Amino acid sequence: MSEVAVLLVSEDGSKWAFDTVEGLCWSIFDWLTPRLTRGSWLSFAPVNDAARAAATANMWKSKRARDTHKILRLCEAIATQLLRDDGFVVFHIDGDVIWGQDESPNVRLFDVVIRAKVRDLIRGHLTKTEAQDPSQARLDAVMSKLILLAPHYCVETWLFANLRRLRELGVSAAILDDWERDLGILDRTTKPKDALSLRTRDYPDLASALASNALYQLGTSFSAAVHTAGACGSLVVRLRQHWPDWVRREYGLEAP
Repeated sequence: MSEVAVLLVSEDGSKWAFDTVEGLCWSIFDWLTPRLTRGSWLSFAPVNDAARAAATANMWKSKRARDTHKILRLCEAIATQLLRDDGFVVFHIDGDVIWGQDESPNVRLFDVVIRAKVRDLIRGHLTKTEAQDPSQARLDAVMSKLILLAPHYCVETWLFANLRRLRELGVSAAILDDWERDLGILDRTTKPKDALSLRTRDYPDLASALASNALYQLGTSFSAAVHTAGACGSLVVRLRQHWPDWVRREYGLEAP
């Protein structure tokens, strides 16, 4: 059994979405716990087809009565995962706005529609199984395991920051020179996907080699995602159990 089991949810309906979000997770986890040892102790899994239907293209925002059941199934899948001792959920949605210019309606609705419903489901389950209403702290601890990745403007804003890898993939657009001079230009670009001709099959490669340091230094959506993941204490503790011994010695920590 894994010690960290991550359920991956993405608005992206492409066949490469799962691998792309998994790569983003590894990049963020490596940021939180540098030189992390990989292994079977950490597993990733996609949501089932019913839940994926509600996540793809942000269908969970639908107000149509016929979609209510699908949205509930998505929330139930998330709640079930969070209630596992080893269970975490990473949910990717694009902000669809430039960071700092406007509030993302996607993020706002995510909190209203998904996070609130999942919290209600978890509260109901804990009340039933523990024969008492859970405390605010108890609920917050469980809900902290629902980690939102909301790249602004979109996931390409993060992926395309690896300019070296883009060039290795044969991308020669003049805009790369502007981004290399000032990565903030990419961060402030609306629909950067339209600026390059790149296949989504290359996205997992870009995600696994994310330019994490450069993105974090911008202090925008990537650093926000890192802080969200880092605020989940149970995740960070479990990740740091798998630092190599020599890294633990470097940080002055005892071996587990």
